[in-house]
Amino acid sequence: MRGIDTNILLRAVLDDDPVQSPKAAAFLLGLNTTNPGFVPLPVTLELYWVLKTRYRLSSEAIIVFLTRLFATSTIHFAEIESLVEAVRHVTVRKADFSDAVIAILARRAGCAATMTFDEKAVARVPAMELLA
Repeated sequence: MRGIDTNILLRAVLDDDPVQSPKAAAFLLGLNTTNPGFVPLPVTLELYWVLKTRYRLSSEAIIVFLTRLFATSTIHFAEIESLVEAVRHVTVRKADFSDAVIAILARRAGCAATMTFDEKAVARVPAMELLA
């Protein structure tokens, strides 16, 4: 198994660099179930953030892309259950992906709630509470 950094996923999906994009795509296509790739949690969060802010993709488009990636048998994602649950929050409640992941991980760690000053997050992520 080999770890995968954000820039590998970005170059492969965006096909925006004549040198790096083909290398990234070939690497990902070369993965298999006996030699899979591994995506750490910060990479997934960074991937979402970069696609949203730098490339200005809609949350819906990013969620479709992530859902397809999550279904790939040759790439394993850290905290996949939490990521899938966060996708549901984005899809159903229009939550921010990172806010949802933060609250879900805190809940799974035994926290009663995740405290925040972000009123929008509180309205869209059930496990978040406003610190007033």
